[in-house]
Amino acid sequence: MYETKPEPQRALLFTLVFPKDDQALTALATQELDSLVESIDVVPVSHETITVREINPATLIGKGKVAEISEEIDATGADLVIFNQAVKPRVQRNLEAAWGIPVIDREEVILRIFAARARTKEAKLQVELARLSYLRPRLAGREGQLSQQRGGGFSNRGQGETQLEIDQRRIAEKITKLQQRLQEVDKERAQQTRSRAQSPIPRIAIIGYTNSGKSTLLNHFSQGATLAEDKLFATLDPTTRLVKITGGESFLLTDTVGFVSNLPTTLVDSFKSTLEEALDADLLILVSDALHPSMLACYQTTLQVLEELGAQDKPRILFINKMDKEHDEFSTIRLTSLETHVVTGSLLTGDGIPQLETEISDLLHELSPTWSCTIPEDRYDLVARLRREAQILSIEYSGTGVRATVRVRNPQLAQMLVPFLDHTV
Repeated sequence: MYETKPEPQRALLFTLVFPKDDQALTALATQELDSLVESIDVVPVSHETITVREINPATLIGKGKVAEISEEIDATGADLVIFNQAVKPRVQRNLEAAWGIPVIDREEVILRIFAARARTKEAKLQVELARLSYLRPRLAGREGQLSQQRGGGFSNRGQGETQLEIDQRRIAEKITKLQQRLQEVDKERAQQTRSRAQSPIPRIAIIGYTNSGKSTLLNHFSQGATLAEDKLFATLDPTTRLVKITGGESFLLTDTVGFVSNLPTTLVDSFKSTLEEALDADLLILVSDALHPSMLACYQTTLQVLEELGAQDKPRILFINKMDKEHDEFSTIRLTSLETHVVTGSLLTGDGIPQLETEISDLLHELSPTWSCTIPEDRYDLVARLRREAQILSIEYSGTGVRATVRVRNPQLAQMLVPFLDHTV
């Protein structure tokens, strides 16, 4: 017996552009759609940019363009049309009726990728919630069969529920159950966050655009086996490793889900708990891809997501990756000028890694100063707390008390040490 793979769908891709749109952001969105479509095993036949002055409420693009695309579908044999922006359910139905093939938007493309890549229980719940939220308003009018009625009759007071109403009610019930289950997961995550906050080990989150090298950076520091593939959204779940770098610094390093421009609202909401790893971190490493043709636009998108999370003021290091390949020198210099702590290099060759480790050590030292103190014998409660919540570099017991060299992250604990402080290292 031979297994045959179904033929991949052939798609026409369209990006709508307004006269006042930023060209760099438009180019970024266009490039992203090409990469996103490749990730769902769809073959792009063509990608056309359509300039419009206003959106047609019924068809997005007007009757003339609808007719033109219909001829293109016939000529190319395309069996799918993908738009690079949200398509309302009514518009989707109108276009599918006009062209006779499925019409999907950027959001559904990303949903398909997330559904295929989700691995953990939490990620699967988040993807399912986002999928149902997207599907719910699109039930109406499907194939006509959803208007059929269930129940009802001469003896009943009402005419009964239509199949559409039943399906909508079932989806609403599923959404409610998923939200409840995710609330339980959020409580567990909040408990883990509180436990980590009391830990003496600092936390660093790797953030940045999808496919920029975040998982590769985690692998480099931890010698782990985190998935690192050359495709968008290769990993959806945060992965944390305990890392010790050359200078002796130890910290927890987390790889977060990658950013992308115009990430659908349903997915932003669903994956907020994952993205909030950046909010809980002491330090951020922002990874940028020097080979990306719209590197500056990617950087701005990352900053926007950080601002939405309330993490824009977190201390951070910008690491510009893939500098071993031919890249845009002007964009690199411009990006370098926008951040205080910048390291350029390549995770492939290891160039820049020693400098990155130095920057990490220096910033962690600022966040958790090293103090030398002498704690009197009657304050062993404070010594016990130091053992729980601080990094003890050295400790010595003598007749005058306990001499300790420690690194403290907790401001409250640091304030308690002030009366016993010898000096700051």
